Amino acid sequence: MKAFGKLIASVTAAAAVCTGVATGGIAAAAQPEFDMTSMFYVEKDSDRDFVILQFTDTHVQSASHGEREVFPVMKQWVEQVNPDMIVLTGDGVNGTADGNDMKALIRAMNSYEKPWAYVFGNHEKDGGMGIRGNSALLREEAQTEGTYLMYNEGMFTDEGRYGNYVVNVEQRGKIVSSLFFFDSGREYETFLPSQTEWYAEGVKNLSEFYCGSYAPFDGNVIPSMIFHHIPTDEYQYAANAVLSDNYVYTEEGGSVYTYEKVKIGKVPAAYGSGANWEFSYGQRDARVKNARIHNTESDKALLEYAMYEDERSEAGFVSVVKDLHSTTHLFCGHRHTNDATVKFEGLTYTFGTKTGPGNSADGKQIGCTTIRIANKTGAISVEHKYNKGS
Repeated sequence: MKAFGKLIASVTAAAAVCTGVATGGIAAAAQPEFDMTSMFYVEKDSDRDFVILQFTDTHVQSASHGEREVFPVMKQWVEQVNPDMIVLTGDGVNGTADGNDMKALIRAMNSYEKPWAYVFGNHEKDGGMGIRGNSALLREEAQTEGTYLMYNEGMFTDEGRYGNYVVNVEQRGKIVSSLFFFDSGREYETFLPSQTEWYAEGVKNLSEFYCGSYAPFDGNVIPSMIFHHIPTDEYQYAANAVLSDNYVYTEEGGSVYTYEKVKIGKVPAAYGSGANWEFSYGQRDARVKNARIHNTESDKALLEYAMYEDERSEAGFVSVVKDLHSTTHLFCGHRHTNDATVKFEGLTYTFGTKTGPGNSADGKQIGCTTIRIANKTGAISVEHKYNKGS
């Protein structure tokens, strides 16, 4: 079993991985808005890549439904991928009156004997348990000795958001990546201003601890990723950019971008080699392999879902993410027929491949997503995988 647990035990011994020197403690970095001691950590093997397996939208309807149609497929993916950690990005259950669907999902996830983390989507609210009840089940499980679950309700339960926390992937006391988990709300909701502020404090405090200071242009900033359920508008902007007139940018001197408008039509999977953004389709076009966002007029319409403008979050969550220069990749679920990875304006957005059947799933798009952090370089690669017969 991989070593993992609360960060309390390891936080005072962590060494710097950035350019600066570690502070040797948390006093200087700690802020009331961000509790350094409430985080989790997973230890990375020093001789191989670190692999995260993303499941999303399993939509377990009952214990029997999960055991019959969902969990066996998840187990096959765990055995095939052999991940170091599993993430479930929302809508794990449809919500039942007694919580038997969530209890069954917890049992199944623990049976894989891999550290795992959970964020809420928009369907766990259904049924009598609701978000609060399902969160209580997760919270109680996370406090049980011997569990594989890493879950913390976080600071925003009074605003209806449950499960905002951090998992730090470490290697011998050095940071490999800080994984931020967010409850991004229900249908047509997004990040709260308070969550945006919490994230910003987290990046700065963790950078001060691990790197000695927060100074991103000097290399003193933690690498991080974000996991949530509801996509922000930027997912749509990025997808639309590679499906129509596209903007390819080059970066000069930090965050100064120059744009060239390029009409590219169909994007092959390997497009973007050596460029500053990349996009890949998937199996629907037999000539193209791996991850997809669709390339027909009817498929494009799937991206035109109703979302408010980013300003609805007031703080402009993605704008803050860009300004902090820590997070490089964001992963969501929710859109069952979208499964793509797109790099756009400095960030890589991934619609995770839907895992569970049913609930408006495209039978050709059922599977999982893998996130690989390269052992030597820390480079991140994303791959969409599909069930046999999909």
